[in-house]
Amino acid sequence: MEDNVSLSPSDSMFSNWNIEFTPNNFVLGPSQIQDVMVSVVIPEIYDDGFYNLSFDVESEHNYVITRNLVDRGSTSDVDWKWIDSTGEEELYNNTNWTTLNFNDTSWNEGKTPFGDEDLNGIDYKTYWEGDNYAYFRHIVDIPDISLYEGGFMSINVATNNYGDHYINGVYVFGDIDGGDGHGAEYWNEEYQVYINYLNQGANVIASMVYNPQNAQWFDQEIEMTFPQSNLWNYKTETYNVPIYLDTTAPTSRVVEEGFYRNSSTFEIEWKSISNYDDVEGYHIYYQVKNGSSVGDWTLIGYFNNNSFNFTGQDGIT
Repeated sequence: MEDNVSLSPSDSMFSNWNIEFTPNNFVLGPSQIQDVMVSVVIPEIYDDGFYNLSFDVESEHNYVITRNLVDRGSTSDVDWKWIDSTGEEELYNNTNWTTLNFNDTSWNEGKTPFGDEDLNGIDYKTYWEGDNYAYFRHIVDIPDISLYEGGFMSINVATNNYGDHYINGVYVFGDIDGGDGHGAEYWNEEYQVYINYLNQGANVIASMVYNPQNAQWFDQEIEMTFPQSNLWNYKTETYNVPIYLDTTAPTSRVVEEGFYRNSSTFEIEWKSISNYDDVEGYHIYYQVKNGSSVGDWTLIGYFNNNSFNFTGQDGIT
């Protein structure tokens, strides 16, 4: 797909540097390459030395999108493994059941939502009765975790009455040990976390829900929000170019040095300056000897041509 590419100074750059990119905000098609000239004007207040020119190259599609990692059961068919206690005693005294390697072959299969009566017109898909603890596991495979790099996930849960929620054996959030209880709604919790809970490959999403009375309910959804450019494996690039600031102009002595009388006509040549192709011009200085007195170096002027003639005055050599 076509993209509009823009270049801009990085946040770490000095705000008073004048940095220009030519061209900028240009269109690139697939496999196209564009040369860009970067020009920098550095204010005189900066001392000579090493500096870093840093700039970002961004795609016009550098905004985020949201996709579901786990669908809500109220609008989709989502398979979970589950088991519930026969009373108000927990089935497990540890969290091994929240890990990927836990053997859940003896658990039941069901689809979210789990419940024993409808919730505001939403029917349950798996019947769950009794005032007890219920344990839920769902496996989701992520072939390439880099798709979500730079993003976050929102874990949305609808529970009646209390719930604790885990990813890959790690407790993420919950209220079983300290909550006030609540009826189910979409959603009781909308919890945002970074993606570092997830692994490339298989991941287990686990929840324990406890309801000592009234209706039962459990449904869950996980939304992933990430840069859209991850879909085609593009990321904003930051480039760093080292700069050595040297404000001392190079100098060159004449090939033949000596004193000349004012009646002389002669040609003076000077040694070329290394890498002189990038020199825009030069200054010429002269020195006057009057008898035994030698004067200071005096500036004739600034030139950008290859030759210049000048004449001595008043008999001074």
